[in-house]
Amino acid sequence: MAKDLRKTLTLNDQKVELIQLYEASGGSMGLRKLAERYGVRRTQIQSILTCKAEVLEDFESNGPGEQKRKIRKTGNEEINALTWEWFKDAVARKIPVRCPLLQEHALSFAKDLSVDDFKALNGWLDSFRQCHNIGFSPFKIYADTPTLHIKATSL
Repeated sequence: MAKDLRKTLTLNDQKVELIQLYEASGGSMGLRKLAERYGVRRTQIQSILTCKAEVLEDFESNGPGEQKRKIRKTGNEEINALTWEWFKDAVARKIPVRCPLLQEHALSFAKDLSVDDFKALNGWLDSFRQCHNIGFSPFKIYADTPTLHIKATSL
C-alpha cells in the first residue's frame, strides 16, 4: 500500500526555504527531488514555484510564523486591500486603531468603490483580522509584522 504523502508546508520555514533552494540551484534541482526532500507531492512543489511571487510577498508583508495558510477569495478583495493599506499607514503613524474605526474605513472604501451590498460586520472583521494576523487588546494594537507594533495611548 502506498504511503499517504498529503502534507501542507508552512509558509515561514518550508515554502520560502523551498523557493530559495530552487533558485539557488538555478532551477537545476528537479521537482521530484524537492518533493522527496519535503515529503510532499510533486504537484504541490510545482504549485508553490508557480505562485512564488505571491508566497514571497505574503511572507514579507505579514508572515504568520509556523501557521499554515490558505489564501481564500472573499469577493471583497479590493476593499480588503485598501483597508489593509490604510491600517498599515495608521499603525506607522501611531494612530490608535480600534475595531469600529477599521469597520468605518472599510465601509468608506466600499462606498467609494460603489459596492452597495458590503457590510463591515463582526464576521468580516474577524476574517480580515485573521487573514492579516491583526490582534487587538485593551493595551496593544499590533499586527504580526515587527514594524507594526504600537501601544495605544488610551482605552
